[in-house]
Amino acid sequence: MTRKHWLLMILGCGLPLLGLTAVYLFKLQLSSVLLFGLVLLCPVLHLLMLRDHAGHDQSNPGVHDG
Repeated sequence: MTRKHWLLMILGCGLPLLGLTAVYLFKLQLSSVLLFGLVLLCPVLHLLMLRDHAGHDQSNPGVHDG
Protein backbone atom coordinates (compact mmCIF):
# COMPACT_ATOMS: atom_id res chain seq x y z
CA MET A 1 0.00 0.00 0.00
CA THR A 2 1.18 3.47 -0.76
CA ARG A 3 1.63 6.26 1.75
CA LYS A 4 -1.31 8.17 0.24
CA HIS A 5 -3.58 5.16 0.72
CA TRP A 6 -2.58 4.85 4.38
CA LEU A 7 -3.27 8.53 4.93
CA LEU A 8 -6.73 8.19 3.41
CA MET A 9 -7.40 5.11 5.55
CA ILE A 10 -6.40 6.96 8.73
CA LEU A 11 -8.54 9.97 7.80
CA GLY A 12 -11.47 7.76 6.89
CA CYS A 13 -11.37 5.98 10.25
CA GLY A 14 -10.14 8.86 12.41
CA LEU A 15 -12.59 11.58 11.40
CA PRO A 16 -15.72 9.61 12.36
CA LEU A 17 -14.11 8.69 15.69
CA LEU A 18 -13.25 12.34 16.34
CA GLY A 19 -16.81 13.31 15.45
CA LEU A 20 -18.31 10.79 17.85
CA THR A 21 -15.91 11.91 20.58
CA ALA A 22 -16.95 15.54 20.04
CA VAL A 23 -20.63 14.58 20.27
CA TYR A 24 -19.97 12.80 23.56
CA LEU A 25 -17.63 15.39 25.14
CA PHE A 26 -19.53 18.52 24.13
CA LYS A 27 -22.96 16.89 24.55
CA LEU A 28 -24.07 17.85 21.06
CA GLN A 29 -27.34 16.64 19.59
CA LEU A 30 -26.55 13.77 17.25
CA SER A 31 -29.33 14.75 14.83
CA SER A 32 -27.85 18.21 14.24
CA VAL A 33 -24.37 16.78 13.74
CA LEU A 34 -25.67 14.22 11.22
CA LEU A 35 -27.63 16.89 9.35
CA PHE A 36 -24.53 19.09 9.14
CA GLY A 37 -22.50 16.10 7.91
CA LEU A 38 -25.04 15.33 5.19
CA VAL A 39 -25.04 18.94 4.05
CA LEU A 40 -21.23 18.87 3.76
CA LEU A 41 -21.20 15.48 2.07
CA CYS A 42 -22.43 16.77 -1.29
CA PRO A 43 -19.80 19.49 -1.93
CA VAL A 44 -16.96 17.39 -0.53
CA LEU A 45 -17.76 14.42 -2.74
CA HIS A 46 -18.21 16.75 -5.71
CA LEU A 47 -14.72 18.16 -5.18
CA LEU A 48 -13.25 14.67 -4.83
CA MET A 49 -14.89 13.54 -8.05
CA LEU A 50 -13.67 16.62 -9.92
CA ARG A 51 -10.13 16.07 -8.66
CA ASP A 52 -10.22 12.41 -9.69
CA HIS A 53 -11.74 13.20 -13.08
CA ALA A 54 -9.08 15.82 -13.97
CA GLY A 55 -6.35 13.18 -14.30
CA HIS A 56 -8.01 11.33 -17.19
CA ASP A 57 -7.37 11.99 -20.85
CA GLN A 58 -10.53 13.41 -22.43
CA SER A 59 -9.53 12.43 -25.99
CA ASN A 60 -9.86 8.72 -25.21
CA PRO A 61 -12.72 8.33 -22.70
CA GLY A 62 -12.64 4.51 -22.72
CA VAL A 63 -9.07 4.27 -21.40
CA HIS A 64 -8.22 5.11 -17.78
CA ASP A 65 -4.82 5.72 -16.18
CA GLY A 66 -5.38 2.85 -13.72
